[in-house]
Amino acid sequence: MPTISIVIPVHDEEAILVDQVEAILAACQRLGLAFEMVLVENGSRDRTPALCDELAARMAEVRVLTLPIGDYGVALRRGILHAIHDVVVIFNVEFWSAEFIDIALSALKTRALVVGSKSAPGANDDRDRLRRVVTSWYNRMLRWVWGFDGTDTHGMKAFWRAPLQPIIEACVTTGWVFDTELVLRAQRAGFSRIELPTDVREVRAPSVAALGRRVPIVVTNLWKLFRHLPPWPRPRRASAAPHYTA
Repeated sequence: MPTISIVIPVHDEEAILVDQVEAILAACQRLGLAFEMVLVENGSRDRTPALCDELAARMAEVRVLTLPIGDYGVALRRGILHAIHDVVVIFNVEFWSAEFIDIALSALKTRALVVGSKSAPGANDDRDRLRRVVTSWYNRMLRWVWGFDGTDTHGMKAFWRAPLQPIIEACVTTGWVFDTELVLRAQRAGFSRIELPTDVREVRAPSVAALGRRVPIVVTNLWKLFRHLPPWPRPRRASAAPHYTA
């Protein structure tokens, strides 16, 4: 069985960090995995840095990286590039699944990348309607501009570290667009990919103000992506539905 690095960006997670990390660790131990957990603390203003250090001090599997700025994409990139095991799994503190690891490891026997999709057939997305609509239009834009052939680029992922490391190193975006660039570049490079439908039940949803602050960051990074990863020509006839890449 491959060894696993679980990479988790953490920013202002004081309220839920300890409980969630302990739950993830317990779930991985029940699966009998050889693993490390890389917590990438980035620019937190609460007790998150101290809690990360406390977790690392009492749990041998936990390792902490610290960044001075709060940026999900920068933190994710740093964590992946500092991972040491065969397979990298990407979780958020409030969004993870032991079942995803179990199924993804089986899928990785024949794939390079596994994406947990909240938009694939069979997925259950319990987020509010506005966020579901935004996700739908975002993915349509990716298909229209970049020829994306899946249903989602955000959320849980698992992939073989060594072959995808050049993809990670080539990524130029930050923030929440980093996830998108990773998947698009892997598709362009011809890596085999499969999507697993996932259930989304957030521990705590972002506020409207937090969502509003993301908009200019996302737009800026999409423009950067457009400049560094040229769009593909629009297909003559659009597919009736997104399809999986085997």
